[in-house]
Amino acid sequence: MSETKRSRPGSLLAKLSLSLVTTILLGSAIEFSAGFFVPSLETISRGRGSEADSVSTTLAWLWINPSPLREDPNFLWRNQPFAKRTQLINPQPYESKTSWTVENNSVGFRGTEVRSDPAARNAYRILCIGDSITFGFNTDQDDSYPAQLDRVLSANFPEKDIEVINAGVPGWTWLQGLRFLERRGLSLEPDLVLMAHGTNDQLLLSLVTDAENLERADDPAVFAFAKLRSLVGNTNIYLVLEQLLDPQTAPVAHSPGCQRQIQDHGVCRRVSPQQIEAAVTRVSQLTESRGIDLIVLNLDFMKTPAAATVRKAAEAAGVTLIDLVSQLDSERALRLRRRSKELGLMPAQDESSDPVVPQLERKRQVVFRVMTPDSAASYTARGRAIYFRSTFEFNAPLNDDGRDGDEEPGDGVFSGTILAPRGARVFRYLFYRGDDPEFESLPPMNSTFGDREVEANDIHTTPVFLFADRFGMAEKAHPNAEGHRMVAESVASEISSRSSFQPSPNLESIEERSAPSGAPNRTTETPD
Repeated sequence: MSETKRSRPGSLLAKLSLSLVTTILLGSAIEFSAGFFVPSLETISRGRGSEADSVSTTLAWLWINPSPLREDPNFLWRNQPFAKRTQLINPQPYESKTSWTVENNSVGFRGTEVRSDPAARNAYRILCIGDSITFGFNTDQDDSYPAQLDRVLSANFPEKDIEVINAGVPGWTWLQGLRFLERRGLSLEPDLVLMAHGTNDQLLLSLVTDAENLERADDPAVFAFAKLRSLVGNTNIYLVLEQLLDPQTAPVAHSPGCQRQIQDHGVCRRVSPQQIEAAVTRVSQLTESRGIDLIVLNLDFMKTPAAATVRKAAEAAGVTLIDLVSQLDSERALRLRRRSKELGLMPAQDESSDPVVPQLERKRQVVFRVMTPDSAASYTARGRAIYFRSTFEFNAPLNDDGRDGDEEPGDGVFSGTILAPRGARVFRYLFYRGDDPEFESLPPMNSTFGDREVEANDIHTTPVFLFADRFGMAEKAHPNAEGHRMVAESVASEISSRSSFQPSPNLESIEERSAPSGAPNRTTETPD
């Protein structure tokens, strides 16, 4: 009897172990089996997206976003910690297989871990807050502007200890960036904050404003559910159950905040101009109260109305704003004029036609010009223009024989002319070599910003473009490595002149900036 009793604990432990192993195996089998149903669910976007609401669409597609994201109870979404992914740049340039790699640290920042060594408290820490442009969407790991800024400053000031943190998150607006600064960013104790938002604030339509979404996220019950969903939301089991149990969670009508925006502005966007101004002002107040330097960047390459609002708010708050969009536009225009001059061709022209010609008889004449990789193939300009609820499509042959707008036969510049309806003004197009486009959009998430675009008056001659080259841009919204380099160099020039970056004038000020012996190091974020 005693031997039997003594054997019971071992027997119970064995049974518990067997039950645990069985449960794990059963759960793994269910998770594996659920994975066979997930691909078919992609077509319905997890049942939560709405074409009229950009936030619900983003949340619906978190699981396959090119820059890995996860739902976050504080900020709606954030970068996936420890994410590693390599994929082709989208759209892909002709005859190219260039890729970009994402490697996030333990808290989702793109790059290495935030320093916590004793020397870090004396390093000059730059915190970059922004959207997909700051993150470096469509750009390789070491080519984002924060990564290049780190290299430029370190090379120019080798005696200075510098740390640049890339806290950019694709899809974020000024309200999400402000919220991050308040709840996480300030605790990192930066010496300088670089902040760049705007495109997502005003680009797409919304049914619910960011202010309302973030206010709702502060509800304890909503927060707890979002926290749980952020932990299990990417499992196959959850994805299948969500479709079966919650097929329609996207908003279907305009929220009160959106209704007010519609009254004031005619449409509803995620963040109103007034809210953008208030966010920029609040960021200025927060950084100034902590003795943190602040620079606002205009990286809104889509040129939404947010850019002008941000400029107005920065000027009112006395904050430095660097307009990188204008800088890249100016440099691009300079290089294009130089190319035309070197080729002996006329520069780009845009003018109105003879006003004597009756309005109904006028046509828009657009001459497309492109320098091609070879002269043996055939080239075309293909695109469309939308006007008065109609679409004008064109497929214009290009030639290098002095006809149809071509100026110099045999110079490698192919040209072609279209005559478009008077109402057509904005032309979106690509150059083709045979049937191959210069930029090819790739599945599963086709690029929506891949086309070239020209706004033309009655008579328009484009610059001489290079086939499959955008000068500094991967596509219309995001810079490529060259564009990020220009951003980094411009920002580095401004930083090097800031008083916060200069060496302390005396020993006393050095001691004031140094933490006392035994004081804790600068804080780093910990994973949620």
